[in-house]
Amino acid sequence: MSLANWIEPAKPEAEAAPAKREVGLPWCEKYRPTKLAEVAGNPAVIAEAKKWAEQWVSGKPKKKALLVYGNVGTGKTSLAYALADEMGWEVIEMNASDKRNQEVVQQIAGLGSQTRSFSGKIKVILVEEIEGLSGVSDRGASQALADVIKNTAAPIILTCNDLGNKKLSGLKVHCEQVQLRKVAAGTIVQLMKGILDKEGCKAEGVSVLQKIADNADGDVRSAVNDLQAIAQGEKIVKGRQRLPRAAGPANRCLQGDAEDIQGYRLQGMQACGVGFGRRAA
Repeated sequence: MSLANWIEPAKPEAEAAPAKREVGLPWCEKYRPTKLAEVAGNPAVIAEAKKWAEQWVSGKPKKKALLVYGNVGTGKTSLAYALADEMGWEVIEMNASDKRNQEVVQQIAGLGSQTRSFSGKIKVILVEEIEGLSGVSDRGASQALADVIKNTAAPIILTCNDLGNKKLSGLKVHCEQVQLRKVAAGTIVQLMKGILDKEGCKAEGVSVLQKIADNADGDVRSAVNDLQAIAQGEKIVKGRQRLPRAAGPANRCLQGDAEDIQGYRLQGMQACGVGFGRRAA
């Protein structure tokens, strides 16, 4: 199978003014960070990742792969892309769960044999959900991927949710490891305020955003998706406002019912025409 059939260089985000951004985009993609300073939470970890990347400027780091791990929605993919943007790197992205055999190892080896992409930029290979790569628990496959990391000429960033996964035991020692922890509710509230400002919308009170942030439990993408479900097209988001009929289930979060929004998120989001970003954040 040709490499071009399943790997494409990541498309750079548009730098247009907010008013000109694509209306149909999920807000978690529309407002994905393009700079490290925009990544919510975990400032010390972000600094560690930047330090690792800067070692590629002065030479090659001892550990040529960065393993970013943490719960869903903590910003793993956002960190990878923001880091690449700041370094002027071109992201070549693949998802380990899309290819469940040693072909991924071989493709990474091929990509890592050259430093620059076709555009002339230094490339960084981003492999998402590395725990989804079947066969990594096998010693041969694990060692093969470890050898690729040791010999790569290009930076490699791996992401995973669970560092304790046995499949990763042979790889961790060859990677610079950084953990993204759940983002504090207060940080998520400030992020949502900024998004509402760009959308020309306001919250009636901070308690509205606080409930969404508390319900998200450190998952930034979840909070932004919920915010879009209740705020898109509105001028003011009120604590007890009625949502459009189809999106009604999501309103329970704001009305303070005992059941939180978790069980209703997908139904409400689909009814509002809001999609979930493919990439993990």
